[in-house]
Amino acid sequence: MERDTLTFNKKSLTAKWRKLSTKGVPFYFAMAFLPLLQFFVFYIIVNFNSVLLAFRSLYITQEGGLVEEWVGWQNFKTIFSLFAQEKTMLISLANSAIFLALDLFIIIPLGVMFAYYIYLKRPFAELFKTLLFMPSVICSMVFVIFFKDFVEAVVPALAEKWFNEILILGVFNDPSRGLVALMIFYVFISFSGQILLYVNAMSAISKPSVEAAKIDGASEFCIFLHVALPSCWGTIVSLAVICIAAVVTNQAYLFSFYGNSAPGEIFTIGYYQWTLLTKGKGSENMMNYPIASAFGLLSTVIATPLTFGAKWLLHKLGPKEE
Repeated sequence: MERDTLTFNKKSLTAKWRKLSTKGVPFYFAMAFLPLLQFFVFYIIVNFNSVLLAFRSLYITQEGGLVEEWVGWQNFKTIFSLFAQEKTMLISLANSAIFLALDLFIIIPLGVMFAYYIYLKRPFAELFKTLLFMPSVICSMVFVIFFKDFVEAVVPALAEKWFNEILILGVFNDPSRGLVALMIFYVFISFSGQILLYVNAMSAISKPSVEAAKIDGASEFCIFLHVALPSCWGTIVSLAVICIAAVVTNQAYLFSFYGNSAPGEIFTIGYYQWTLLTKGKGSENMMNYPIASAFGLLSTVIATPLTFGAKWLLHKLGPKEE
């Protein structure tokens, strides 16, 4: 009797497994396991001590040792007090908002329009595609050196030769002019890498749909607005969400241009957090880690609802391919 029951259970389990296999459930779990494991190991485990560090304080003993002390929410209170006391913090917020606006309202629209031009295979489209692909292949530091030399040496020489204007050198030593130059570089280096994604998305546009729109008398702008834009809207949303999520960590290439000595007037929040980790040497530097950890945790708490809210809003209000 027990043997019959065991045999029946085995057959039942085998039948259930076959049923699940036909539905692809084991394959789904096998594919979902790896990213979940990666998230657990490389985010939860790796950052676990960093999260705890946000609630601790480090101080140096008379013997020169480094001691941890649990301080609760004190580090977060210190950050809020920095916002009230340090002018650099508010400047960093404003500059981060400026670069986010460049991402959302200049870089992404420019990228979509250039991608549509390349998709239509207009004159020099392949040349533009090759040139705009270069920043994705060549190290950004090469472009930083080239751009810095161009602004500091070539532009003044051309202005003097063509317009008899003598420009004051040292653009990156002047915070206001340095910020403008940095914004120009940021637009160039950022939107070029996005174009290939938009071109790839537009390559899936149905040719009959475009031809039918032209037969119906639709203008090029209407085709772009009602055919091309919906086809790459998912890509636009993904890149916009990434920009919003990264607003608290975006250094806007400040470290590439200035190293650790950028003027406070052009700080971003991401660069400010970086400076917290580079102040002082040795144990003195490590004393800033709890503040930096709390700052990062607070940034995550603020950026998370903004990111998901922006994603929902963009999907809700965006164009549909239907």
